[in-house]
Amino acid sequence: MNILLSNPPWTKKGPYYAVRAGSRWPHFENDDFDYMPFPFFLAHATSLLEHNGYEPKLIDSLALKQSREDFLKEVDKFQPKLVVMEISSFSMKSDLELAALIKKSHPDSIIAFAGLANEMKEEEFVRNSNNVDYCLVGEYEETLLDLIRSIEADKEPIGMAGLTFIQKDGKFSGFTRRSLNGSIDDYPWPSRDQLPMENYHDEPGNIPLPSVQMWASRGCPYKCIFCAWPQIMYGNNDYRSRNIIDLADEFEWLVTECGYKSVYFDDDTFNVNKKRIREFCNELIKRGIKVPWAAMCRADLVDESLLKVMKKSGVKAVKYGLESADQTAVDQMQKRLDLKKAIENIRLTHNHGIKTHLTFMFGLPGETRESCQATLDLALDLNPESLQLTVASPFPGSVFMKQLKETGHLVKDVTDADGMRTSCVRTEAMSHEELEDFVAHAQNEWMIHVSKRNRVKTPVANQKDPLVSVIIPNFNGEAFLRNAVHSIVHQTWKNTEIIVVDNNSSDKSISIIKNEFPDVKVMSLNSNTGFAAAVNTGVRVAQGDYISFFNNDAQAKPNWIETLINAIKNEDEIGFAASRVLSQHDTRLIDSAGDGITSSGKCFNIGNANLDSPQFSKQRWVFGATGAASFYKKTALLEAGELDEDFYMYLEDVDLSFRLQTLGYKCLYVPEAVVTHIGSATANSYPGLKTYYLSRNLISLLVKNVPKSLIKLNFIPFLGHLFYMFFYQLLINREPVSFVRGLYHGIQMIESNIRKRKIILGGRRITDEEYLNIFHFGDVNYKLTKKMRQSAPSSKHIEITKARVESA
Repeated sequence: MNILLSNPPWTKKGPYYAVRAGSRWPHFENDDFDYMPFPFFLAHATSLLEHNGYEPKLIDSLALKQSREDFLKEVDKFQPKLVVMEISSFSMKSDLELAALIKKSHPDSIIAFAGLANEMKEEEFVRNSNNVDYCLVGEYEETLLDLIRSIEADKEPIGMAGLTFIQKDGKFSGFTRRSLNGSIDDYPWPSRDQLPMENYHDEPGNIPLPSVQMWASRGCPYKCIFCAWPQIMYGNNDYRSRNIIDLADEFEWLVTECGYKSVYFDDDTFNVNKKRIREFCNELIKRGIKVPWAAMCRADLVDESLLKVMKKSGVKAVKYGLESADQTAVDQMQKRLDLKKAIENIRLTHNHGIKTHLTFMFGLPGETRESCQATLDLALDLNPESLQLTVASPFPGSVFMKQLKETGHLVKDVTDADGMRTSCVRTEAMSHEELEDFVAHAQNEWMIHVSKRNRVKTPVANQKDPLVSVIIPNFNGEAFLRNAVHSIVHQTWKNTEIIVVDNNSSDKSISIIKNEFPDVKVMSLNSNTGFAAAVNTGVRVAQGDYISFFNNDAQAKPNWIETLINAIKNEDEIGFAASRVLSQHDTRLIDSAGDGITSSGKCFNIGNANLDSPQFSKQRWVFGATGAASFYKKTALLEAGELDEDFYMYLEDVDLSFRLQTLGYKCLYVPEAVVTHIGSATANSYPGLKTYYLSRNLISLLVKNVPKSLIKLNFIPFLGHLFYMFFYQLLINREPVSFVRGLYHGIQMIESNIRKRKIILGGRRITDEEYLNIFHFGDVNYKLTKKMRQSAPSSKHIEITKARVESA
């Protein structure tokens, strides 16, 4: 019988990936993270079946980042008789949809659900899940083996503990929880050979890669009201541990035979039994195994002697859950944690050179603004290596969920809240919006704390000539692309790669580059994807330590790259740089001396249409760098993320500058780095195009990047700027329809941009005061730019340039 065990696909729109099997909290992570737990129940179930003579197939779609379509192709190819899907309450809608698709294509297949879903023991759920034949409730390895034997014997599994289903006579099977196996040494080591082991990541304290996850025990004797596994997977608080010799054998095999460089024990509570942990550590020492390891521990259960032997055996990091700084709150959550002792032991852990990852949550019963602040203050004072700050999220079937329903503090469906930035709970003192705001504030304060802690100069010592990648997006740039590429080819800095990304041009621009500059990398896209998407395509293949975005209608002076590198290479706080960009029509005029944004939301090029003068000859901080000739450290760029392709063109560079500033990176204006630029050479060929994207993208820019407090403060100026732009387009620029259409579409995009906003502002490292300084800087420089423009000698070109800028 073909048996398929799976952690099936689960996706949602946006830059996210799902975490489920192996996690005590199924959820979505940001794409730029790499956390992925090992699917222990699936892996143990697979090994138990193999031990009993079966040959199951195991697929972890989430670790593979596998789409639903690709998973279904695997099902079609394997033709399983039994499909076991590890699901969860949070992913249930997706899981049921997938089960229906499998049944449609394979009506004779048997589908069994297993995993973290309390509803599987309820008749209503089982009866309404027409495409699910069996539900394996709780710890399911032995239940699955018994079910398979029953299927093979063509015998209905009536009365089987741990299983729910609709019987042939139409009756509900009822539910009896299966007694847990008290000897977990009966289970073979988890099967790993079918899994993408390089994709599983949980490395507290940055223990070295490749790292592998293990279990030394199952269960936890403590009764935290929010913890899902003891309540739902195990159904009790029994603590079951493995034999020390067998545990050390698996540890040794993984590091000596499989080549793993570190081990993380993802137990519910690793250190419940001090004597046992000492024995394990001494066994590792006895065997001479010198591999770093880490574990999920409880802070009030360690002491100096235990920490010493753990350290000697290779421990580099531990995870501790405190949850709150308020002992009353800790008691109400039934954690039975001695907070004072736990805090002392965390400091003791640090004193022994062991790193910590601490977890805190906000929104548990009795939470107030004052208790939230006390918890944040404690977290920062303890200064762990890493920190998890979340909104308390109840799991269906937990004591916490029951309490919230009884008190009326559950304000929306739990599946609508991710725990990281959105909340479904309130307390007597705080609304769910206030909890969300505080968690965002707390995460921001932590990022600021880490940024200041880690901001130590790290000179580029071992790279004499780091590689620079210059990305030039192009669309029908035959008239000027040659000059742009020529100016980069002839730089004094020779360690340079040039990447031209072509947006399906219909002219001869790309054939010119291929013929005249054979060393230039040319990437040809099948359609006009826009400036942002073209640049991102180039970034994904760029090999440089520095990356530049360079317009196809710009030209750089020969020492441009060298000047920029020398200006920023040894300054960690600088993430990107702006050049002195002159108008190619009249090099007496400044095109841009950096980007700015005013308190009314007006985005502008500093110095635009001003005569070049000593005013623009000094290095200084600016808000951002114009996309015509921007220059980034690759590390900063990768942390901030790609250009937002939804912008398509215009203001995507300002959006990126905002995100870099939000992460604490500064932009240096380097006047010695000179570029000339035509400006909007492509867009000006299409009437209304620039006006449309500027109005549309301005809404996206403000929604994504400006904190709520500043939106409230500047709402009237923002609104006033939009009215001004409308009348400018109506009376002067004569493109009011394009402006209104862009505004309308920008408003339609608000919902999707709010999702992006939560990610951006949730990770910010600057304060509201520093945000205010950005706008104050913009106000001052915009007034200066206008004043100097008006005092400059009049010329037809200046008036044309001025008009072009006002339309922005």
